[in-house]
Amino acid sequence: LECTPGDTSTTNPGIYINYGTTLVTMRNVHVETSGPNTQNGIEIDGGFVELTGFHTEGISTGIRVTIAGSSTNGIVRLFNLSGGANCTNLVNIDGIANVTVVGGAVPNGCTNTVSTGPVTTPVVANTLY
Repeated sequence: LECTPGDTSTTNPGIYINYGTTLVTMRNVHVETSGPNTQNGIEIDGGFVELTGFHTEGISTGIRVTIAGSSTNGIVRLFNLSGGANCTNLVNIDGIANVTVVGGAVPNGCTNTVSTGPVTTPVVANTLY
């Protein structure tokens, strides 16, 4: 899946996921813009999401997880991720703790691999945040 948001001035995410208890599986997703952009590549506000294979360019936050409440509102599993130019956080976790697993993630141009901590080095093993 290739997503290239056209408006670099907006703060709307390129892909928005908020599906309650629905299961969502995505593979090989690339979100990019032609220049610096303050929006999120993918924003996940709810759902049981598994994403394998992700790359971002020109987006300040590659993936933002904002699940609120408890793990009954969603669990996110993110694997094989890489950042790119103009990226602050490859993964930004704003929601509750212990609902996001990240594994096989490299900053590759992002300041932080994961905002929690923050983690600035590659995340090789599957890690719960």
